Amino acid sequence: MFVRYRFFLRSDDPRPVQWPLHAGSAYWISGENADGEPVLVAWLPKGQSVLDFWPEASGIEELGEANLPEFTGRFSKPAYWVDPSRPLVPRRFQVIRKDDSIGITGTGIICTGVEWPDGSATTKYRQPVSSETSWPDGLAALEKTLLNPKVGNTELVWLDPEPVKE
Repeated sequence: MFVRYRFFLRSDDPRPVQWPLHAGSAYWISGENADGEPVLVAWLPKGQSVLDFWPEASGIEELGEANLPEFTGRFSKPAYWVDPSRPLVPRRFQVIRKDDSIGITGTGIICTGVEWPDGSATTKYRQPVSSETSWPDGLAALEKTLLNPKVGNTELVWLDPEPVKE
């Protein structure tokens, strides 16, 4: 459960004093008050104090609760945001091709990869086509490309057990 807060800072630097924030947390600078102080909006885990991250905070208002932060056009998902339901450690996998109908990668283990905590993935292909590929959209994009039945009978095999979530 997360709580949404709005507060003012008596500081020129609106960054939190502890970083990174807890998984699922987010903050935005939404403007200035009449005294020129930054106005911040933040989602923090229930029970976590705004003052732990912004000791100079004043006028702290609790604006509501939600299971996860709610992102909007004004308060979009920050690039640093980590979904708390995702594991916090990388997980390794292999892509194994049983039939190479296009004649490029061969059969067997064609690449090894890592799914990162932010949901993106990276693969490293084996010979004869040795290259690395980043998959910012994660396994969904990788599966459309590598596990496509048009390019052969291929499967993704996890090398690590599913991590325990925070």
